[in-house]
Amino acid sequence: MYISPDATPAIKRRHSVEVDIVTKTVDALLKAKFLLSVDDGDGEIFPPTKDRQKILDALINTDEDYLFVYNETMGVVLYLGWVRFVYGNDDGYDVISDYTINLEYVLKHVL
Repeated sequence: MYISPDATPAIKRRHSVEVDIVTKTVDALLKAKFLLSVDDGDGEIFPPTKDRQKILDALINTDEDYLFVYNETMGVVLYLGWVRFVYGNDDGYDVISDYTINLEYVLKHVL
């Protein structure tokens, strides 16, 4: 989650809001016992994990990310949905650009 030390106060505020919402989203999904993976457009998508630090380290390094959500039942990992983050718009509160509706019951605590 890089931000330039030369960023203006407005950009730092926006970035802070984005980091807060992204972190709360990851925490809510992990609390719901999901596994997560990140696609930031660079071609490397790591396997689904519950490693919070690995997930957070992979986010907010590009203009947008997809956070993929998986459910694990009896040792089988199944794809469940996604959350799309787009960074750098307005004041940061709109960082969640879109998501699959089946995750809304978890995301309602973040939105």
